[in-house]
Amino acid sequence: MDRKKVLLKNAAIMYTADLLGKVFSFLLIVIIARTLGDFGLGQYSFVFAFVGIFSILSDFGLSTYLVREIAVNKKLVARLGSAWGLKLTLSIIASLIPMIAILLAGKSPQTIMLVWIASLGLFFSNAGMMLKSLFQAHEQFEYYALYDLLERILGVIIGGSLLLMGYGLVPLVCILAVSGLISFGIGLRIVHKKYAMLRPRVHLKEWKSLMKLGVPFWLTAFFISIYFNIDTIMLTWMKDFTVVGWYGAASKIVKALYFVPFVLVAVIFPAMSQFHRQSLDALRKLHHKTLSYLIYLALPIAVGGSLIADKLILSFYGGVFTPAILAFRILIWTVPLMFANYAMGYVLNATHRQHYFTIATSISVLLNIILNAVLIPVYAHIGASAATVATEFLNTLLLISFTVWFGYGFPWAKLWRPLLGCLGMAVGIIMMSSFSLWLIVPAAVIIYGLIMFGLGALEKDEKSLLLGLIRQ
Repeated sequence: MDRKKVLLKNAAIMYTADLLGKVFSFLLIVIIARTLGDFGLGQYSFVFAFVGIFSILSDFGLSTYLVREIAVNKKLVARLGSAWGLKLTLSIIASLIPMIAILLAGKSPQTIMLVWIASLGLFFSNAGMMLKSLFQAHEQFEYYALYDLLERILGVIIGGSLLLMGYGLVPLVCILAVSGLISFGIGLRIVHKKYAMLRPRVHLKEWKSLMKLGVPFWLTAFFISIYFNIDTIMLTWMKDFTVVGWYGAASKIVKALYFVPFVLVAVIFPAMSQFHRQSLDALRKLHHKTLSYLIYLALPIAVGGSLIADKLILSFYGGVFTPAILAFRILIWTVPLMFANYAMGYVLNATHRQHYFTIATSISVLLNIILNAVLIPVYAHIGASAATVATEFLNTLLLISFTVWFGYGFPWAKLWRPLLGCLGMAVGIIMMSSFSLWLIVPAAVIIYGLIMFGLGALEKDEKSLLLGLIRQ
Protein backbone atom coordinates (compact mmCIF):
# COMPACT_ATOMS: atom_id res chain seq x y z
CA MET A 1 0.00 0.00 0.00
CA ASP A 2 1.51 3.38 -1.03
CA ARG A 3 2.06 6.21 1.43
CA LYS A 4 -1.07 8.15 0.55
CA LYS A 5 -3.30 5.10 0.99
CA VAL A 6 -1.68 4.27 4.34
CA LEU A 7 -2.30 7.81 5.60
CA LEU A 8 -5.91 7.77 4.39
CA LYS A 9 -6.54 4.34 5.94
CA ASN A 10 -5.10 5.45 9.28
CA ALA A 11 -7.06 8.69 9.15
CA ALA A 12 -10.28 6.77 8.44
CA ILE A 13 -9.67 4.46 11.42
CA MET A 14 -8.89 7.31 13.78
CA TYR A 15 -11.71 9.56 12.64
CA THR A 16 -14.30 6.79 12.89
CA ALA A 17 -13.17 5.74 16.37
CA ASP A 18 -12.72 9.26 17.68
CA LEU A 19 -16.03 10.41 16.25
CA LEU A 20 -17.76 7.57 18.08
CA GLY A 21 -15.82 8.44 21.22
CA LYS A 22 -16.81 12.11 20.97
CA VAL A 23 -20.46 11.16 20.47
CA PHE A 24 -20.39 9.07 23.66
CA SER A 25 -18.51 11.77 25.59
CA PHE A 26 -20.89 14.48 24.46
CA LEU A 27 -23.83 12.26 25.37
CA LEU A 28 -22.43 12.16 28.91
CA ILE A 29 -22.22 15.97 29.01
CA VAL A 30 -25.85 16.21 27.89
CA ILE A 31 -26.90 13.71 30.57
CA ILE A 32 -25.01 15.70 33.24
CA ALA A 33 -26.63 18.94 32.07
CA ARG A 34 -30.12 17.42 31.98
CA THR A 35 -29.87 15.62 35.33
CA LEU A 36 -27.67 17.95 37.42
CA GLY A 37 -28.32 21.31 35.74
CA ASP A 38 -25.95 24.22 35.14
CA PHE A 39 -24.44 24.03 38.65
CA GLY A 40 -23.67 20.29 38.32
CA LEU A 41 -22.13 20.72 34.87
CA GLY A 42 -20.09 23.62 36.22
CA GLN A 43 -18.76 21.52 39.10
CA TYR A 44 -17.90 18.65 36.73
CA SER A 45 -16.14 21.07 34.35
CA PHE A 46 -14.10 22.60 37.17
CA VAL A 47 -12.97 19.24 38.57
CA PHE A 48 -11.56 18.01 35.27
CA ALA A 49 -10.11 21.41 34.33
CA PHE A 50 -8.36 21.60 37.71
CA VAL A 51 -6.97 18.07 37.45
CA GLY A 52 -6.19 18.48 33.75
CA ILE A 53 -3.99 21.50 34.24
CA PHE A 54 -1.57 19.32 36.25
CA SER A 55 -1.61 16.38 33.83
CA ILE A 56 1.08 17.95 31.68
CA LEU A 57 3.57 17.40 34.52
CA SER A 58 3.41 13.69 33.68
CA ASP A 59 4.92 13.93 30.23
CA PHE A 60 7.82 16.37 29.80
CA GLY A 61 7.42 16.02 26.03
CA LEU A 62 8.18 12.29 26.10
CA SER A 63 5.17 11.27 24.02
CA THR A 64 5.81 13.60 21.08
CA TYR A 65 9.57 13.04 21.18
CA LEU A 66 9.19 9.24 21.16
CA VAL A 67 6.73 9.31 18.25
CA ARG A 68 9.14 11.36 16.17
CA GLU A 69 12.18 9.21 16.95
CA ILE A 70 10.54 5.76 16.77
CA ALA A 71 8.82 6.68 13.50
CA VAL A 72 12.30 7.01 12.00
CA ASN A 73 13.95 4.09 13.88
CA LYS A 74 11.57 1.33 15.04
CA LYS A 75 14.38 -0.46 16.93
CA LEU A 76 14.32 2.24 19.61
CA VAL A 77 11.20 0.64 21.11
CA ALA A 78 13.36 -2.06 22.67
CA ARG A 79 15.21 0.54 24.74
CA LEU A 80 12.27 2.22 26.42
CA GLY A 81 12.78 0.98 29.98
CA SER A 82 14.11 4.31 31.23
CA ALA A 83 11.41 6.27 29.41
CA TRP A 84 8.72 4.00 30.90
CA GLY A 85 10.15 4.37 34.40
CA LEU A 86 10.27 8.14 34.02
CA LYS A 87 6.73 8.25 32.64
CA LEU A 88 5.30 6.26 35.57
CA THR A 89 7.15 8.41 38.11
CA LEU A 90 5.95 11.65 36.55
CA SER A 91 2.39 10.29 36.32
CA ILE A 92 2.37 9.59 40.06
CA ILE A 93 3.63 13.11 40.79
CA ALA A 94 1.03 14.65 38.45
CA SER A 95 -1.72 12.80 40.32
CA LEU A 96 -0.53 13.76 43.80
CA ILE A 97 -0.14 17.50 43.20
CA PRO A 98 -3.84 18.28 42.46
CA MET A 99 -4.82 16.19 45.50
CA ILE A 100 -2.73 18.49 47.68
CA ALA A 101 -3.55 21.71 45.81
CA ILE A 102 -7.33 21.31 46.13
CA LEU A 103 -6.98 21.18 49.92
CA LEU A 104 -5.59 24.72 49.79
CA ALA A 105 -8.28 26.02 47.44
CA GLY A 106 -11.08 26.38 49.98
CA LYS A 107 -13.55 24.19 48.10
CA SER A 108 -16.39 22.08 49.51
CA PRO A 109 -15.75 18.52 50.80
CA GLN A 110 -17.60 17.07 47.79
CA THR A 111 -15.46 19.02 45.32
CA ILE A 112 -12.31 17.88 47.16
CA MET A 113 -13.47 14.26 46.98
CA LEU A 114 -14.22 14.58 43.26
CA VAL A 115 -10.75 16.01 42.58
CA TRP A 116 -9.13 13.18 44.54
CA ILE A 117 -10.99 10.49 42.58
CA ALA A 118 -10.33 12.24 39.26
CA SER A 119 -6.63 12.48 40.17
CA LEU A 120 -6.45 8.70 40.63
CA GLY A 121 -8.00 8.24 37.20
CA LEU A 122 -5.52 10.78 35.86
CA PHE A 123 -2.63 8.43 36.63
CA PHE A 124 -3.89 5.78 34.20
CA SER A 125 -4.72 8.38 31.58
CA ASN A 126 -1.25 9.93 31.80
CA ALA A 127 0.65 6.63 31.85
CA GLY A 128 -1.44 5.46 28.90
CA MET A 129 -0.20 8.37 26.80
CA MET A 130 3.09 6.55 26.28
CA LEU A 131 1.31 3.39 25.14
CA LYS A 132 -0.66 5.41 22.61
CA SER A 133 2.56 7.06 21.46
CA LEU A 134 3.96 3.63 20.60
CA PHE A 135 0.84 2.77 18.59
CA GLN A 136 1.13 6.11 16.79
CA ALA A 137 4.86 5.75 16.04
CA HIS A 138 4.27 2.29 14.51
CA GLU A 139 1.28 3.70 12.60
CA GLN A 140 -0.97 0.97 14.01
CA PHE A 141 -3.85 3.27 14.73
CA GLU A 142 -6.37 0.48 15.21
CA TYR A 143 -4.83 -0.10 18.67
CA TYR A 144 -4.77 3.64 19.41
CA ALA A 145 -8.45 3.82 18.45
CA LEU A 146 -9.34 0.75 20.53
CA TYR A 147 -7.68 2.24 23.61
CA ASP A 148 -9.53 5.56 23.42
CA LEU A 149 -12.88 4.13 22.38
CA LEU A 150 -12.97 1.45 25.07
CA GLU A 151 -12.25 3.97 27.83
CA ARG A 152 -14.95 6.37 26.67
CA ILE A 153 -17.66 3.81 26.00
CA LEU A 154 -17.22 2.10 29.38
CA GLY A 155 -17.25 5.40 31.24
CA VAL A 156 -20.20 6.88 29.40
CA ILE A 157 -22.52 3.86 29.36
CA ILE A 158 -22.03 2.92 33.01
CA GLY A 159 -21.55 6.45 34.35
CA GLY A 160 -24.44 7.87 32.33
CA SER A 161 -26.72 5.08 33.52
CA LEU A 162 -25.90 5.90 37.15
CA LEU A 163 -26.78 9.55 36.57
CA LEU A 164 -30.11 8.65 35.00
CA MET A 165 -30.82 6.40 38.00
CA GLY A 166 -30.44 9.41 40.29
CA TYR A 167 -26.86 9.06 41.49
CA GLY A 168 -24.60 12.11 41.56
CA LEU A 169 -21.15 13.11 40.38
CA VAL A 170 -19.13 10.99 42.84
CA PRO A 171 -20.18 7.57 41.42
CA LEU A 172 -19.76 8.96 37.89
CA VAL A 173 -16.18 10.10 38.47
CA CYS A 174 -15.40 6.74 40.13
CA ILE A 175 -16.61 4.91 37.00
CA LEU A 176 -14.53 7.17 34.75
CA ALA A 177 -11.43 6.35 36.81
CA VAL A 178 -12.11 2.59 36.65
CA SER A 179 -12.67 2.72 32.88
CA GLY A 180 -9.26 4.39 32.56
CA LEU A 181 -7.70 1.54 34.55
CA ILE A 182 -9.28 -1.11 32.32
CA SER A 183 -8.14 0.59 29.10
CA PHE A 184 -4.64 1.02 30.49
CA GLY A 185 -4.41 -2.69 31.32
CA ILE A 186 -5.53 -3.74 27.85
CA GLY A 187 -3.21 -1.22 26.17
CA LEU A 188 -0.23 -2.45 28.18
CA ARG A 189 -1.03 -6.03 27.19
CA ILE A 190 -1.06 -5.08 23.49
CA VAL A 191 2.29 -3.28 23.76
CA HIS A 192 3.90 -6.28 25.49
CA LYS A 193 2.56 -8.66 22.86
CA LYS A 194 3.23 -6.59 19.72
CA TYR A 195 6.38 -4.57 20.43
CA ALA A 196 8.37 -5.22 23.58
CA MET A 197 7.99 -5.94 27.28
CA LEU A 198 8.02 -2.56 29.01
CA ARG A 199 10.04 -2.87 32.21
CA PRO A 200 10.43 0.42 34.10
CA ARG A 201 14.03 1.32 34.87
CA VAL A 202 15.35 3.96 37.25
CA HIS A 203 18.31 5.53 35.49
CA LEU A 204 18.72 9.15 36.58
CA LYS A 205 21.27 10.04 33.90
CA GLU A 206 19.01 8.77 31.10
CA TRP A 207 15.99 10.42 32.72
CA LYS A 208 17.81 13.74 32.69
CA SER A 209 18.71 13.27 29.03
CA LEU A 210 15.14 12.33 28.04
CA MET A 211 13.68 15.29 29.92
CA LYS A 212 16.14 17.64 28.26
CA LEU A 213 15.23 16.33 24.79
CA GLY A 214 11.53 16.51 25.55
CA VAL A 215 11.44 19.95 27.17
CA PRO A 216 10.59 21.94 23.99
CA PHE A 217 7.63 19.62 23.32
CA TRP A 218 6.66 19.73 26.99
CA LEU A 219 6.69 23.52 27.17
CA THR A 220 4.29 23.70 24.22
CA ALA A 221 2.00 21.10 25.78
CA PHE A 222 2.27 22.89 29.14
CA PHE A 223 1.06 26.17 27.69
CA ILE A 224 -1.68 24.40 25.71
CA SER A 225 -2.84 22.70 28.92
CA ILE A 226 -3.04 26.06 30.69
CA TYR A 227 -4.85 27.56 27.73
CA PHE A 228 -7.48 24.80 27.66
CA ASN A 229 -8.16 24.86 31.41
CA ILE A 230 -7.37 28.28 32.84
CA ASP A 231 -10.61 29.91 31.66
CA THR A 232 -12.75 27.39 33.56
CA ILE A 233 -10.62 27.71 36.69
CA MET A 234 -10.63 31.54 36.59
CA LEU A 235 -14.40 31.56 36.03
CA THR A 236 -14.83 29.34 39.09
CA TRP A 237 -12.82 31.68 41.30
CA MET A 238 -14.30 34.92 39.95
CA LYS A 239 -17.90 33.75 39.50
CA ASP A 240 -19.52 30.42 40.48
CA PHE A 241 -20.30 26.90 39.26
CA THR A 242 -23.51 28.10 37.54
CA VAL A 243 -21.61 30.49 35.25
CA VAL A 244 -19.00 27.79 34.70
CA GLY A 245 -21.85 25.49 33.66
CA TRP A 246 -23.03 27.95 31.00
CA TYR A 247 -19.50 28.35 29.68
CA GLY A 248 -18.91 24.60 29.87
CA ALA A 249 -22.07 23.88 27.89
CA ALA A 250 -20.79 26.02 25.01
CA SER A 251 -17.13 25.07 25.21
CA LYS A 252 -17.74 21.31 25.48
CA ILE A 253 -19.37 21.28 22.04
CA VAL A 254 -16.60 23.39 20.52
CA LYS A 255 -13.76 21.44 22.13
CA ALA A 256 -15.32 18.17 21.00
CA LEU A 257 -14.64 19.32 17.43
CA TYR A 258 -10.91 19.70 18.11
CA PHE A 259 -10.52 15.96 17.61
CA VAL A 260 -10.54 16.54 13.84
CA PRO A 261 -7.11 18.23 13.57
CA PHE A 262 -5.76 16.19 16.48
CA VAL A 263 -6.50 12.91 14.71
CA LEU A 264 -5.22 14.06 11.33
CA VAL A 265 -2.00 15.43 12.82
CA ALA A 266 -1.53 12.21 14.84
CA VAL A 267 -1.80 10.23 11.61
CA ILE A 268 0.57 12.33 9.52
CA PHE A 269 3.13 13.25 12.22
CA PRO A 270 5.24 10.09 11.67
CA ALA A 271 5.17 10.73 7.91
CA MET A 272 6.18 14.37 8.44
CA SER A 273 9.12 13.27 10.57
CA GLN A 274 10.25 10.88 7.81
CA PHE A 275 9.78 13.43 4.99
CA HIS A 276 11.84 15.96 6.95
CA ARG A 277 14.86 13.67 6.48
CA GLN A 278 13.98 12.61 2.94
CA SER A 279 12.34 15.40 0.94
CA LEU A 280 11.51 19.00 1.81
CA ASP A 281 9.24 19.22 -1.22
CA ALA A 282 7.22 16.17 -0.09
CA LEU A 283 6.93 17.64 3.40
CA ARG A 284 5.74 20.98 2.04
CA LYS A 285 3.10 19.30 -0.14
CA LEU A 286 1.85 17.17 2.75
CA HIS A 287 1.66 20.24 5.00
CA HIS A 288 -0.29 22.24 2.40
CA LYS A 289 -2.78 19.44 1.78
CA THR A 290 -3.30 18.90 5.50
CA LEU A 291 -3.81 22.60 6.16
CA SER A 292 -6.13 23.04 3.17
CA TYR A 293 -8.42 20.17 4.12
CA LEU A 294 -8.58 21.28 7.74
CA ILE A 295 -9.66 24.75 6.62
CA TYR A 296 -12.20 23.19 4.23
CA LEU A 297 -13.75 21.43 7.24
CA ALA A 298 -13.40 24.19 9.83
CA LEU A 299 -14.85 27.24 8.08
CA PRO A 300 -18.32 25.76 7.47
CA ILE A 301 -18.41 24.52 11.07
CA ALA A 302 -17.80 28.08 12.31
CA VAL A 303 -20.26 29.72 9.92
CA GLY A 304 -22.97 27.11 10.36
CA GLY A 305 -22.47 26.83 14.11
CA SER A 306 -22.85 30.55 14.67
CA LEU A 307 -26.11 30.57 12.66
CA ILE A 308 -27.73 27.62 14.48
CA ALA A 309 -26.32 28.30 17.97
CA ASP A 310 -29.72 28.89 19.58
CA LYS A 311 -31.26 25.71 18.18
CA LEU A 312 -28.15 23.70 19.09
CA ILE A 313 -27.87 24.80 22.73
CA LEU A 314 -31.58 24.60 23.51
CA SER A 315 -32.01 21.22 21.79
CA PHE A 316 -29.20 19.58 23.73
CA TYR A 317 -29.26 21.31 27.11
CA GLY A 318 -32.67 22.93 27.56
CA GLY A 319 -33.83 26.46 28.41
CA VAL A 320 -31.78 26.76 31.61
CA PHE A 321 -28.67 27.03 29.39
CA THR A 322 -29.96 29.97 27.30
CA PRO A 323 -27.03 32.16 28.56
CA ALA A 324 -24.66 29.73 26.77
CA ILE A 325 -25.95 30.66 23.28
CA LEU A 326 -23.91 33.85 22.82
CA ALA A 327 -20.83 32.18 24.31
CA PHE A 328 -21.16 29.40 21.73
CA ARG A 329 -21.55 31.91 18.87
CA ILE A 330 -18.23 33.43 19.90
CA LEU A 331 -16.32 30.25 20.77
CA ILE A 332 -17.19 28.44 17.53
CA TRP A 333 -14.81 30.80 15.70
CA THR A 334 -11.89 29.19 17.47
CA VAL A 335 -12.49 26.12 15.30
CA PRO A 336 -10.90 27.34 12.02
CA LEU A 337 -8.09 28.97 14.00
CA MET A 338 -7.40 25.88 16.11
CA PHE A 339 -7.56 23.55 13.10
CA ALA A 340 -4.92 25.58 11.27
CA ASN A 341 -2.76 25.93 14.38
CA TYR A 342 -2.56 22.17 14.92
CA ALA A 343 -1.23 21.64 11.40
CA MET A 344 1.27 24.49 11.54
CA GLY A 345 2.47 23.68 15.04
CA TYR A 346 3.16 20.05 14.30
CA VAL A 347 5.07 20.70 11.10
CA LEU A 348 7.41 22.71 13.33
CA ASN A 349 7.57 19.77 15.77
CA ALA A 350 8.33 17.30 12.99
CA THR A 351 11.16 19.44 11.61
CA HIS A 352 12.98 19.98 14.93
CA ARG A 353 11.75 23.58 15.21
CA GLN A 354 9.46 22.83 18.13
CA HIS A 355 10.75 25.78 20.15
CA TYR A 356 9.01 28.15 17.72
CA PHE A 357 5.72 26.38 18.44
CA THR A 358 6.51 26.87 22.12
CA ILE A 359 7.17 30.59 21.64
CA ALA A 360 3.88 31.13 19.80
CA THR A 361 1.91 29.14 22.37
CA SER A 362 3.49 30.82 25.41
CA ILE A 363 2.83 34.33 24.09
CA SER A 364 -0.77 33.40 23.32
CA VAL A 365 -1.34 31.88 26.76
CA LEU A 366 0.01 35.00 28.46
CA LEU A 367 -2.48 37.08 26.48
CA ASN A 368 -5.26 34.63 27.41
CA ILE A 369 -4.60 34.96 31.14
CA ILE A 370 -4.48 38.77 30.94
CA LEU A 371 -7.70 38.98 28.90
CA ASN A 372 -9.51 36.56 31.20
CA ALA A 373 -8.47 38.57 34.25
CA VAL A 374 -9.78 41.78 32.64
CA LEU A 375 -12.94 40.47 30.94
CA ILE A 376 -14.34 37.80 33.29
CA PRO A 377 -15.14 40.14 36.24
CA VAL A 378 -17.26 42.33 33.91
CA TYR A 379 -18.57 39.99 31.21
CA ALA A 380 -18.35 36.57 32.94
CA HIS A 381 -18.54 33.63 30.50
CA ILE A 382 -18.93 35.96 27.49
CA GLY A 383 -15.65 37.63 28.40
CA ALA A 384 -13.93 34.26 28.71
CA SER A 385 -15.25 33.32 25.25
CA ALA A 386 -13.93 36.53 23.68
CA ALA A 387 -10.55 36.03 25.37
CA THR A 388 -10.30 32.53 23.91
CA VAL A 389 -10.97 33.69 20.33
CA ALA A 390 -8.52 36.60 20.61
CA THR A 391 -5.86 34.25 21.96
CA GLU A 392 -6.33 31.73 19.17
CA PHE A 393 -6.19 34.49 16.54
CA LEU A 394 -2.83 35.72 17.86
CA ASN A 395 -1.51 32.15 17.89
CA THR A 396 -2.56 31.73 14.25
CA LEU A 397 -0.75 34.90 13.18
CA LEU A 398 2.44 33.83 14.94
CA LEU A 399 2.41 30.31 13.50
CA ILE A 400 1.73 31.56 9.97
CA SER A 401 4.74 33.86 10.34
CA PHE A 402 7.00 31.01 11.48
CA THR A 403 5.90 28.44 8.89
CA VAL A 404 6.16 30.93 6.01
CA TRP A 405 9.57 32.03 7.29
CA PHE A 406 10.87 28.45 7.21
CA GLY A 407 9.58 27.86 3.69
CA TYR A 408 6.54 25.68 4.39
CA GLY A 409 4.16 28.37 3.18
CA PHE A 410 0.41 28.80 3.63
CA PRO A 411 -2.24 27.79 1.05
CA TRP A 412 -3.72 31.27 0.59
CA ALA A 413 -4.73 30.52 -3.00
CA LYS A 414 -7.12 27.78 -1.85
CA LEU A 415 -9.15 29.88 0.59
CA TRP A 416 -11.62 31.17 -2.01
CA ARG A 417 -13.26 27.75 -2.35
CA PRO A 418 -14.38 27.30 1.27
CA LEU A 419 -15.36 30.98 1.47
CA LEU A 420 -17.71 30.58 -1.50
CA GLY A 421 -18.95 27.27 -0.12
CA CYS A 422 -19.72 28.89 3.25
CA LEU A 423 -21.54 31.77 1.57
CA GLY A 424 -23.83 29.38 -0.28
CA MET A 425 -24.34 27.27 2.83
CA ALA A 426 -25.16 30.34 4.97
CA VAL A 427 -27.84 31.44 2.50
CA GLY A 428 -29.34 27.96 2.68
CA ILE A 429 -29.34 27.92 6.50
CA ILE A 430 -31.00 31.35 6.71
CA MET A 431 -33.69 30.25 4.25
CA MET A 432 -34.32 27.14 6.39
CA SER A 433 -34.28 29.00 9.74
CA SER A 434 -37.81 27.86 10.60
CA PHE A 435 -36.92 24.19 10.07
CA SER A 436 -35.79 21.66 12.68
CA LEU A 437 -32.12 21.49 13.64
CA TRP A 438 -32.03 17.88 12.45
CA LEU A 439 -33.07 18.98 8.95
CA ILE A 440 -30.88 22.08 8.76
CA VAL A 441 -27.59 20.35 9.63
CA PRO A 442 -27.64 17.57 6.98
CA ALA A 443 -29.00 20.01 4.38
CA ALA A 444 -26.17 22.46 5.13
CA VAL A 445 -23.58 19.68 4.85
CA ILE A 446 -24.98 18.64 1.47
CA ILE A 447 -25.06 22.22 0.16
CA TYR A 448 -21.48 22.91 1.22
CA GLY A 449 -20.24 19.53 -0.03
CA LEU A 450 -21.82 19.98 -3.46
CA ILE A 451 -20.38 23.48 -3.85
CA MET A 452 -16.89 22.32 -2.84
CA PHE A 453 -17.10 19.29 -5.10
CA GLY A 454 -18.17 21.51 -7.98
CA LEU A 455 -15.32 23.93 -7.32
CA GLY A 456 -12.76 21.11 -7.52
CA ALA A 457 -11.62 21.17 -3.90
CA LEU A 458 -10.40 17.55 -4.16
CA GLU A 459 -7.89 16.44 -6.76
CA LYS A 460 -8.84 13.59 -9.08
CA ASP A 461 -6.76 10.87 -7.39
CA GLU A 462 -7.94 12.02 -3.97
CA LYS A 463 -11.59 11.74 -5.04
CA SER A 464 -11.08 8.14 -6.15
CA LEU A 465 -9.17 7.25 -2.98
CA LEU A 466 -11.85 8.82 -0.79
CA LEU A 467 -14.65 7.02 -2.63
CA GLY A 468 -12.72 3.75 -2.30
CA LEU A 469 -12.33 4.20 1.46
CA ILE A 470 -16.03 4.98 1.81
CA ARG A 471 -16.92 1.79 -0.08
CA GLN A 472 -14.60 -0.25 2.16
